Amino acid sequence: MNKRLFPIFTFLIAAGTVSAAQDAGGQMPSTTPPVVAGVRRMSVDDVVAQALAFNPEIRFYEDEIALVRERRGNAGRWDDPNLSVEIGRKSSREPGGAFAGDGVAWGVTLAQRFDFSGRNALRKAIAQRQVERAEAGLAQFRRELGARVAELAHVLLAAQQRLEATEDATARLRAVLGTLVQREPAGINVVFEMRILEASARKLSREASVQRARLAGALADLNLLRGLPPETLLVLAPEATVPVDVPADAALVASAFRGNHTLRQFELDLEEQGIGVELEGKNLFSDVTLSAYYSEEKAGGRDRFAGIGVSIPLPFWNRNSPAVAEAKTRRGQAQGALFRLRRDVHKDVLDAAALYRANQGVLRETGVGEVARFHEAAMLGERHYRLGAIPVSTYVSLLQAHLEIVDVHVEARVEAVRAAARLSILGGQPLEAFFAPVRGKATPPRVSGGKGGAL
Repeated sequence: MNKRLFPIFTFLIAAGTVSAAQDAGGQMPSTTPPVVAGVRRMSVDDVVAQALAFNPEIRFYEDEIALVRERRGNAGRWDDPNLSVEIGRKSSREPGGAFAGDGVAWGVTLAQRFDFSGRNALRKAIAQRQVERAEAGLAQFRRELGARVAELAHVLLAAQQRLEATEDATARLRAVLGTLVQREPAGINVVFEMRILEASARKLSREASVQRARLAGALADLNLLRGLPPETLLVLAPEATVPVDVPADAALVASAFRGNHTLRQFELDLEEQGIGVELEGKNLFSDVTLSAYYSEEKAGGRDRFAGIGVSIPLPFWNRNSPAVAEAKTRRGQAQGALFRLRRDVHKDVLDAAALYRANQGVLRETGVGEVARFHEAAMLGERHYRLGAIPVSTYVSLLQAHLEIVDVHVEARVEAVRAAARLSILGGQPLEAFFAPVRGKATPPRVSGGKGGAL
């Protein structure tokens, strides 16, 4: 095993179909990776909860919600009153032209603008839609993040199962090959058999190396979503669940239309654009400004003035029709976007449901019992090959058949989890609703030992 990857995979524990390799005298013992002090074995649910708690992108969405809530608090608020002060000097003369006196003239006016057209209520409604849209965006991101983390965790478990089966088969081939090398060659057939075993072992060794690299990539992706360094060690507990039947397509589509947060965002955007059209129509009627004033003049005498005023703009030239037309265009665009999204969600639900049911059928045909049956056949083939009852080609084919059934099983499970994750994102159901725990006691995970290399 690559020395750089060895520490990572030493502590990756996953459920799989494994067994110890046999030598000429009997069964080789299996080894279990040591438990690292301070590293707790985590379930898939624990990993998902950790990602939702520490993912840095969630902080961004929460800050955005705080911002739009602050804007909502300011929406519809009255404008600040306007205070104006004037001061000057007044010179006064009599009707005949004689100088009467001069002095200070000053005045103060306090004005407040009021909205009597209901536009403030519309602005509050728009701000409320923006808050709900931001909250729906956060909920959708959390749902997508949880589904993605759970999917990667199951990919990691499936890759580990592949790796264990491949290394187990490699160890068996090398053990048999080591037995043949120790024997005295008894003809050219033995040499040919050794070459076949060597080629098969090297091919499996290469496949194991590729799978280790894929494991490292999946682990890095999973750690980054958890907000941790890519090389962080992770101990995964085995998952013992089976996929359950999903409702009919019509029920899944109806659930998606009700619970899809992205759809809700687009619906809120359409409502906001509709309110925007109404708001632009009311912008034709400007605010009314009420004011109170007081002034005083001293020039040969003292004059005082006090009163109230009303200011109303008259919309003679500006009819605001371009802004209304633009708002209606945005509303039409929002309607089109919502229609397209509903169509895409409908199609995605049908595709994901079909993929889930297809892989569910494969899992029923290639369950754990079926994988164990092929494993037993491979061990039996090895025993009979050592006794000389079957040719080497049959023995190698039995090993390859076991690896192929393991690959079919784990690939179907990964695809089922991927489809279930997609349905969870689209419809709002939690991912665990698509899988039921297996009744009975779970088998503890083991890894292969021997010359093939222990994890």
